[in-house]
Amino acid sequence: EDEIVATYEQVASALTPVLHDTVVNREVLAIGLVKVTYDSGVAIYINYAPYSQSSEGITLGAQSFEVRV
Repeated sequence: EDEIVATYEQVASALTPVLHDTVVNREVLAIGLVKVTYDSGVAIYINYAPYSQSSEGITLGAQSFEVRV
């Protein structure tokens, strides 16, 4: 149960800022590193790789994400 709640909170923290937005662009910045941009200007960087990656001044840990408003 604790793991489910933690996973929900993590996903909600990423998607709440774009709840009613439309995806306008999806860029592959590197293998396993993606930037999704929404019509509100919010961008979510997602690192699917099992290692840290950097692009556009952002460093993401393995299998992590960052929301830029």
